Amino acid sequence: MNQFNLINSTKFTTPLLTFQYPKLLEPDTKFSPDGRYECQGHCPVDQGATLADQLDKFLEEHKASLKAQSPTTKFKLTDLPWGYNETNGRPTFFVKTKCKASGIDREGKAWSRKPVLFDAQGSVVQDRSTLDGMWSGTTGRISFHSQSVLYSCNWCRDNTAFVGSANH
Repeated sequence: MNQFNLINSTKFTTPLLTFQYPKLLEPDTKFSPDGRYECQGHCPVDQGATLADQLDKFLEEHKASLKAQSPTTKFKLTDLPWGYNETNGRPTFFVKTKCKASGIDREGKAWSRKPVLFDAQGSVVQDRSTLDGMWSGTTGRISFHSQSVLYSCNWCRDNTAFVGSANH
């Protein structure tokens, strides 16, 4: 696998979103034993257009950087964690974010984390039990760092790499 210099991560903040199945209080362990915090949110297209343009620009910079470093490698995009769809018959912009809840670092040390949650006044929520009613329909903003990710494809014969965006 080639060694690529990936572009720096960038912090983004969404407009006000309506959450769908937020997993922000307890990690979801259904498909990952280490657990994963996730949140998907949507808003009207006109409110999400600026963020969509910023994320698209970030992706284009990443793709251009990889192509400049390796012009002969074929790159394929993974499913993007943002885009447009329809919610209740209306066009919407959506963002999906996720982060691992725990794991083992390169030195063999266990680590764990929780997303930091803020109330409407911008103060850190100390008592998470006050948010037990957070479910689909809850509104809020998501701040995340998006960084470019390069997945190697060992089984590809044509020197292909997959490009994606990880949200933390």
